[in-house]
Amino acid sequence: MVKPYMYIGYHGTSRDSAEKIELTGFRPSVREEDWLGSGVYFFENDFLLAKAWCSKVKKYGTNWAIFRCKICADTVLDLLTEEGYEAFRAMAHKIKDRYHKLPGGGPRRNINKIVVDLICNVEPVDVIRGAFDASGRKAPPRTNVLPVQVQLCVRNTDCITIQEVYTNEH
Repeated sequence: MVKPYMYIGYHGTSRDSAEKIELTGFRPSVREEDWLGSGVYFFENDFLLAKAWCSKVKKYGTNWAIFRCKICADTVLDLLTEEGYEAFRAMAHKIKDRYHKLPGGGPRRNINKIVVDLICNVEPVDVIRGAFDASGRKAPPRTNVLPVQVQLCVRNTDCITIQEVYTNEH
């Protein structure tokens, strides 16, 4: 992909949060078990996944809003490429025997955030791009094709331009 990297991302949230985002901008997530590290999360090119996330995962009912944003980045850690995945794999191997507990003492389910944050401490990036099988579905008979979610984690919020906001009424 040629620099700058350009993506269309869909960010689902509640209508109350959408109003705040329109006034003050996006606020990066810093949860301990974020899949791609700290940042603002988008579904790449997939409005329907953002809508499903709002209704099925967050259970906003009809109180949802989805931002369609253009994301322009100079630097990307792309876990869908061999180079990006190898950087992730190598760092995960290095720290696999550490970080078993969350800061509060509870068990840590995964070390994704730690791995990505450590990579980005060495070489900062604007966006992390990764794919996940979050459907829980099986491949159709005699095939190996599964639906995946491609997610973007935007660490540099200056990369985000809001293009449109959708609600259940729009």
